[in-house]
Amino acid sequence: AEGYTVGTDLFAAPYDFRRGPKQFMEFDYPRLKSLIENASAANGGAPVVLCSLSMGGSFGHAFLTRFVDAAWKQRYIDSWISLSSTFNGSPQMVEQLASGTLYADERAAAFWLDKNDIREFMLNWPGNVWMVPQASAGSADDRVIVRTVDSSSGGQDARNFTLSEAHEFFALTGADAAADMLEHTFGGTDLATLNDPGVRLHCWYTDDVPTPAEYVYD
Repeated sequence: AEGYTVGTDLFAAPYDFRRGPKQFMEFDYPRLKSLIENASAANGGAPVVLCSLSMGGSFGHAFLTRFVDAAWKQRYIDSWISLSSTFNGSPQMVEQLASGTLYADERAAAFWLDKNDIREFMLNWPGNVWMVPQASAGSADDRVIVRTVDSSSGGQDARNFTLSEAHEFFALTGADAAADMLEHTFGGTDLATLNDPGVRLHCWYTDDVPTPAEYVYD
């Protein structure tokens, strides 16, 4: 509507969200880099405006901080529009990996699928584990993400798990694949340090949507 033409000066950059950063480095980021260079060349060498949505924020942040250098960004990137980015993952991913719940709103969930089956395949997607929030590096803000209570003792806390202890929670719930990936493979999003992406950044987000930040289990 604003005069852009798909394939000329407006491009989509899909990626396989099931994968993790190691696979992104090998498959998805080289394609994204080529797409940006070709888009710029096709438009007289003009720098490109990136736009990301949700997990695309984590995907784009890692691309800009871990795959391309400052000189490349200065040459090819004008700015980045971030729409509701999960820069440090999503707390909801903890529930999904632990119980196989696809959505916080059960009415929107794939109710015809067995939760155990959902949990099984989600536990083996590195991208899901990558979205588990991490404790901020060098910060005391290691907040509680899972609270367990003992209903037989009046609902007293039995054991709390902070962000840095998420792998222990997954191991105890039988989510061994997630626990292993989180602790040994790539350690979560690696975005907790909030490294400067090195480009002009416009953050768009809402502030009136109830969002889970902690889960309680009996």
